Amino acid sequence: MQRFIYKIISNAAAFYLAAYLFPAIGLDNLLAPMLAGLVLAVISISVRPLLVLVLAPFVLLTAGLLTLIINAWMIMLTEAIIGHMINIPGFWLTVVVALIVAIFDLGVRRMQKQKA
Repeated sequence: MQRFIYKIISNAAAFYLAAYLFPAIGLDNLLAPMLAGLVLAVISISVRPLLVLVLAPFVLLTAGLLTLIINAWMIMLTEAIIGHMINIPGFWLTVVVALIVAIFDLGVRRMQKQKA
């Protein structure tokens, strides 16, 4: 449960940073990244493992780069679920946001390992 809460917070922080770095990303209000972080965490736990499993041969073939595209798809699904609260125009900007989210997630996982 604690890891899930950290994941929500790190996702929200990543969305805030992405919106700050790229003004084209539209946030409806200050709660939009928190909701996006929650939805993305739920999607990452439920849908992402299935996609990675189904696409495993292609992930291996691309040396793991396909996982970044899978993360971008998860962000696009998050954007579709929460509707008008967050707007990320374009696929490549979504890939950049996925990269930012992945970096934040990596940082949180490393902090949890050091703490344990």
